[in-house]
Amino acid sequence: MKLKKKLLSATLAMGFAMGFAGQANAYVYGGSSIYIGNLLISLTDSSGTDIPDAATTFNFDVSSLARIVPGGTEAWSNTCGSLGTACGAVSPVLELLDGSNAPTAANAPGSSTDRAAQDFSIWGPASGNGEYANANAEIDTAQLTQGIPSSTNQISEAEIDSAKTEANSNAVLGSQTDFTLEFTIGNGYTSPVTLTVAFDADPYLQAIVNEGLNEAGQSRAAHTAVVSMQGDGGTFSWSPQGTTNVNDCLAGGGLTCVETDDTQDLNETISTGPDNGSEALSVTAGFTAFGITISGLTAGDYSLSLSANTSTVLSRAAIPEPEVLLLLGMGLMGIPLSRRLRKRKTGAA
Repeated sequence: MKLKKKLLSATLAMGFAMGFAGQANAYVYGGSSIYIGNLLISLTDSSGTDIPDAATTFNFDVSSLARIVPGGTEAWSNTCGSLGTACGAVSPVLELLDGSNAPTAANAPGSSTDRAAQDFSIWGPASGNGEYANANAEIDTAQLTQGIPSSTNQISEAEIDSAKTEANSNAVLGSQTDFTLEFTIGNGYTSPVTLTVAFDADPYLQAIVNEGLNEAGQSRAAHTAVVSMQGDGGTFSWSPQGTTNVNDCLAGGGLTCVETDDTQDLNETISTGPDNGSEALSVTAGFTAFGITISGLTAGDYSLSLSANTSTVLSRAAIPEPEVLLLLGMGLMGIPLSRRLRKRKTGAA
């Protein structure tokens, strides 16, 4: 009986060992980032006169969260504006700060390598950084506080290669950057007023599953960028999707919104798995132009916002191979057999 129990235990142990043996040298990777530069917002009345003093209040926000499961979570956020904490006078205007007010990125507890503050480089798959999940967001420059075009950086990146079952790097599902601007068009300007928003952007998305035998992985990477406005004279919402022949800007309340440049998709999700595979969008670095013109604004109060988000979500799971299932089945079949033999011996005694 002891021999049968030992044989059963050995069979089960062998089955589990074979089921997880294929995890060595495999990984799942996901990365998402958006760099925005040369962001300019301008207002002109129907006579062509600039309206430089329309802004009344503004607020900037950055936030990031990184998590590995099982493990832990790290999250940081920061804000500045005209009513609360003043924004920085030099670059970066706003960055993530830790509990001691030191610049930081969000690094999941248990990561093999931590991302440093102000590091927005793309590590890429199988980079030698081990297992990690991190995110970072920053406003480098700001038109309203420095008089120069605004620019932002944000990234979410993760890779898992161990027996951990899930990892993700996200802040409100990614790293998030928000601009909010309140402005007023007074009666002293000739209506209608035209609003223009223009910027350059360099997006990046990549999702890879590179598993061994008896393993399955999932990788999803996403980014979004939305410019919107609400006010007394109308509303609009713009989600650039790289559609040159389709106007992605929707306007209401008498306003007209026309895209002037829409060169890449800034609102996209890619995914791959459970089989091995790779999906990518705009992996080659390079800025391209984006812009809209909104016509028909009249005197009144308005709120303009730009929100960008990046996220990655990864998972891994081991799948027993047929030989493992056979061994497990044999072991389980041995349980009732051993019970019958034991009953026979008891009855004979």
